[in-house]
Amino acid sequence: MMTSRVLELYEKLQKVNHQRSPLKHPSDFFHVMAEYWPLGQYMLRRFGIKSWYSFWYSKLFVGDEGGEYDLRVSLYKRFPSLAQKPFKIEIEHSTVCNKKCIFCMHTHWREKQQQMSFDRYKFLIDSIPSLKWLNIAGIGSAFLHRDFISMIEYARGRHINVNFVDEFDFFEEDNALRIVELGINSIYVSFDAATKESYETLKKGCDYERALGNIKKLLTMKERLGSPFPVVHFRFLVTSLNYMEMPEYIELIAGLKNRGVRARVEFIGLIKFQGIENYYMALSDIPEEILLRTFENALKHGINLYFSHSDDSSLPPMSDCVRWTEPFVLVDGYVISDCAILMQSSRDFLREHSFGNVFETPVMDIWNSEGYRNFRKQVVTANEKVPESCVFCCAFDIHSRQERCGVFYRGETG
Repeated sequence: MMTSRVLELYEKLQKVNHQRSPLKHPSDFFHVMAEYWPLGQYMLRRFGIKSWYSFWYSKLFVGDEGGEYDLRVSLYKRFPSLAQKPFKIEIEHSTVCNKKCIFCMHTHWREKQQQMSFDRYKFLIDSIPSLKWLNIAGIGSAFLHRDFISMIEYARGRHINVNFVDEFDFFEEDNALRIVELGINSIYVSFDAATKESYETLKKGCDYERALGNIKKLLTMKERLGSPFPVVHFRFLVTSLNYMEMPEYIELIAGLKNRGVRARVEFIGLIKFQGIENYYMALSDIPEEILLRTFENALKHGINLYFSHSDDSSLPPMSDCVRWTEPFVLVDGYVISDCAILMQSSRDFLREHSFGNVFETPVMDIWNSEGYRNFRKQVVTANEKVPESCVFCCAFDIHSRQERCGVFYRGETG
C-alpha cells in the first residue's frame, strides 16, 4: 500500500503531467490538447487531412497505445449497442521470437510459432474501412517479420494511426528512416532494466548495448528529419529481480532526448502464470524507499510516469470495461475481445472462446454477431455473470463479480 508521502508524490506527478480525469479537471484536458496541437498540425501538413483526423481520433477516443483519452467510455458503458463498428483494433502479426525472456509466456508455452502473411494482413485491413487506430502487437518480435515495414506502410497508406511494441534488439538503421518517414504515431519500447546485468538476465538473448544503441538511432533519425513522430514510450515490467532499479531507470530514460510529446514511462505489474512465480512482485509490495526515489526522479526530470496491471485490490470493476471496443486479432485470425485476456490464457482457450475467424467470416459479421453483442452487454452490466472468456482478465476486477454473480459458460443460454 502507498504511504501518505508516496501517495502525495504520486498525486503531484499526476497533476504536473495533467493525467487527471478530464471530467473532474477540464483544465488538464485543454492543456494536453494544446501539447498535441503542433503534432496534429505536422500530421496535417505532412500526411493530409485523413491522417490528421486519425491522429485526433486517437487522442480523443483511444486510451491505449498512442492515445490519451477515451471520451466515449461512459456512453458505451450505458449503451454498448452504440458501438456499431470497430474504429480501433490490435493485430498480432507474429508469434515468432528468438529470445527467451524469463517472464514472458512465449518462453514457457509450446505453441507453434507463426507469422501472419502480408496478403492476409492486407485483407484484414481492407475489411475494416472504419479503422482509424491500429496497434501491431502480440507475443512475437516485430522486426523478425520480413514484411513488418510493408505492413506499416500499407496501414499508413490508408491514413490509419499506427502504433507498435518491440524490444529493439533486432533493428537496422534503414528501419529507423522508414519509421520516421511514415509518421508512425508511437512506439512502446520493452526495456526492463537500468543495468546491463539485470537486462540480459531478464531478457535472455537480448543485448543491452545493442538495444540501447538502436533506440538512440531512432531518436537521432527523428531529430535529423525534424519529425515529432514517432513518440517513443518505455515499458518496464516489474519483477523481483529488477524492482530495485526503478529509480535509476528514470534517470536512464531521462537521458534519452527527443522521445516526444507526452512520452511515457510505464511500470507494469507482472502477470502470473505457471513457471514465473519466483519472479512475481506485486506493485503494492515495492518498498517505500524505492517508490519515493522513483517519484522524486520522475518529478525532477519531468517524466510522464504511469503504472498499470496492479494487483487485484486496486483494479477497477469489470463494469467499467469498454476494452471490447478494441478487438484483438490473433495471428491465425481468431478474434478475442481485447488484449487484457491474452497473456494469462492458453491459445486453445482463446480460440475456443473467440467470436470467429476473420479469414473465414467477414469482420462485420463477427462484430455484429449475436454472441459478440450479448458479450458486450454482459461486460458492462454489473449484475450479469462474468463471461467465461474474461475469467483470466488482468485489467479489471473480475473476481468480485465472479463471486457475486458466477460465470457465464460457453454454450449457456439466457
